[in-house]
Amino acid sequence: MIGMVDWATSRARTIFAFVILSILAGSVAYMSLPKEGEPDIDVPIIFVSTTFPGISASDSERLLVKPLETELSDVDGLDDMTGFASDGYAGILLKFDFGWDKAATLAQVREATDRAKTEFPDGYNEPVVKEVNLSEFPILIVSLSGAVPERTLLRLSKDLQQEIESLGAVLDAGLAGHREEMLEVLID
Repeated sequence: MIGMVDWATSRARTIFAFVILSILAGSVAYMSLPKEGEPDIDVPIIFVSTTFPGISASDSERLLVKPLETELSDVDGLDDMTGFASDGYAGILLKFDFGWDKAATLAQVREATDRAKTEFPDGYNEPVVKEVNLSEFPILIVSLSGAVPERTLLRLSKDLQQEIESLGAVLDAGLAGHREEMLEVLID
């Protein structure tokens, strides 16, 4: 270790020039990289869902999820498949390998869903095939804090929530972190 330090100190100008050259090369590389504020991230996930009013969760699994899983298991590039069943609802989450051909995969999933529909009982609603796209989920988080009573912060946050929800492009504005008020009455 001491030999390396002696070698570096005896060639201080060379080491200094190398450090300056590295910094300049890094700066040029950083400036030439393309930067995007909101990149379109292509996530290899597709969600297939259908509803059937009045069906139980076990029947939903047996009559809707199983036929979908059988048909969708043959789709090329499928990495993982997870099925969901609840009262009146069935859904399948499909995860694919990165580098997937989105258009071809969506076409295969729609074809497999159409084949599975032939095994569904009468009364189901048309299955929906959706690609998961993170660009469609813009999120803004606003945090309120201050040296004021908790009720004042809650009132201000509810007012702000109403103003944000009144904007045309906003679908939903939720509140989190507040306590639910409770009144307890003891009758003697």
